[in-house]
Amino acid sequence: MVLIRELASLGLAARSKVGVRVRQPLEAAEVVLADGARAQRLRPLVHLLEQELNVKSFDTGFPVDFATLRENLGDDVTIYGGPRTEFLKDATPAEITAETRRILGSGILDTGRFVLREANNMAPGTPIENIEAMYYAGRRYGVLTKTGERC
Repeated sequence: MVLIRELASLGLAARSKVGVRVRQPLEAAEVVLADGARAQRLRPLVHLLEQELNVKSFDTGFPVDFATLRENLGDDVTIYGGPRTEFLKDATPAEITAETRRILGSGILDTGRFVLREANNMAPGTPIENIEAMYYAGRRYGVLTKTGERC
């Protein structure tokens, strides 16, 4: 809970600095934590940060459980995320395809408000084959029909 308060405080200070009131929703927020243990503790509380800062989308710059994140944030928040940066750089294309399929099958697409991308910035030296594997897996496993069902 202390971490959420710290992040909310930083977010509110940033809003104040640029003159954006809390009543005005933010298009997006990005939270990047280098400490994996802190990121784990943040997961179940992200919805509090979304409410406190009035944010309509989150960029998952830390490892998340996509199904839980969707459940906690609700249907009206767009989530940006995908395979972790270091995984995208070091894994094989087959592993990236499997991970992308797992993410897309997690329930994150239930509302259609998800943007597949690398978890947070592209690592230097990431093989183009790996980026292509994520892209084509997204095209294959993340397509929704007009009725909102997965193909």
